[in-house]
Amino acid sequence: MRVYKTPEIRNVAVVGHGASGKTSLVDALAFVAGTSKRHGSVKDGTALTDYTPDEIERKYSIISPSRSPNGWMRSST
Repeated sequence: MRVYKTPEIRNVAVVGHGASGKTSLVDALAFVAGTSKRHGSVKDGTALTDYTPDEIERKYSIISPSRSPNGWMRSST
């Protein structure tokens, strides 16, 4: 696993109303960034950030901070 220095770390919050696609967006970003080998789905119960049995069963994220560490490509500019 790559070790990041403090100046290289960025925190991003994904905020929105219920059922607005936050979990799907985070899952897609993790897949595109290469930190997840699969593109999960809330509907199928395979979303990256939905990991508790209640979240998978209800197909709805419970209000709690979910962490999804992602490495992204460096800008060439």
